Amino acid sequence: MMIGIIGAMAQEVSLLASMINNPQKQIIAGVEFIQGELQGHQVVLLRSGVGKVQAAMATTLLHEHYKPSLIINIGSAGGLISGMEIGDIIISSESGHHDVDLSPIGLEPAVLPDLPKTFPSDPKLIALVEDALTELDINSKIGLIATGDAFIADQKQVAQIKAIFPNVLAVEMEAAAIAQVAHLYQTPFIVMRALSDLPDKEMPMSFVEYLDLAAKNSSQIVLKVLDKLPTEA
Repeated sequence: MMIGIIGAMAQEVSLLASMINNPQKQIIAGVEFIQGELQGHQVVLLRSGVGKVQAAMATTLLHEHYKPSLIINIGSAGGLISGMEIGDIIISSESGHHDVDLSPIGLEPAVLPDLPKTFPSDPKLIALVEDALTELDINSKIGLIATGDAFIADQKQVAQIKAIFPNVLAVEMEAAAIAQVAHLYQTPFIVMRALSDLPDKEMPMSFVEYLDLAAKNSSQIVLKVLDKLPTEA
């Protein structure tokens, strides 16, 4: 079983990269893939780059070159609900594009032709992550993650996203693109994002300040999830 682990930024994958045994590195179309053993599993870790195009390209390359059995997307996100703190974890029940709008031609906002409005995460992976989180002292919620090619930094933007996805918990720039590709390849996936910024704080500054904490917490959960996955193929 090959497990694909995707982060967008160097800070989001560096901790896990340092822990991979017998790493074999390959660069394809500017994306570095690190294959090796982590917690007794064969994994391939990659930094996709920021944004939906980079994420979709990297996820496609992952499928074509490494044939993953499942995909875990990690990293940071902006929290869109009250009661959450920096470093808390959002687990995707589903992911969707908040910046897609074909309503002038009759489609619902966030819907692309022949595709669902949101891409549901694998239920077995959700249950596994929930189990892992019970052993870590990290607050978490499960729900919808919204994706778009913009850093969301003010309440007007938040309101626009909530008009499309009223139950959204967090926003970021890659998850739905990764989920869409995984959906098309019929690969089980899950998104685990740690909050690096919140709607009631100075968002750009808090993102820079707390990215490392968010990356550390999301990496911790990956390690715990890998511990709980069966090691047989």
